[in-house]
Amino acid sequence: MAIVKAKKVEVEIQEQLFPDADVKYVVTLKYEPKDKISTEILNICLTNEKPFVRQTVDMGDKVLERDRVYPSTSPPRRKTTPEELFGLKDKNWIDD
Repeated sequence: MAIVKAKKVEVEIQEQLFPDADVKYVVTLKYEPKDKISTEILNICLTNEKPFVRQTVDMGDKVLERDRVYPSTSPPRRKTTPEELFGLKDKNWIDD
């Protein structure tokens, strides 16, 4: 297994819909090296099963599913002003 430290990473999942395709999905893992401006292909996987994409967050002492990191059982805070309602409460309207 290769471990690569990269500047940018891209995961592409391509569904192949043309009739004579060998497989239904092509999954490509690409990266841009830290010291170069180029896109390198690290791995290509071919499958007929729909790929499963999962995001996790490392909290230091545990790894959580991305959509389970910030669960809330309390209702959102009530918006009382137009600025809060439209997301303008903390906007700085003075240009430097």
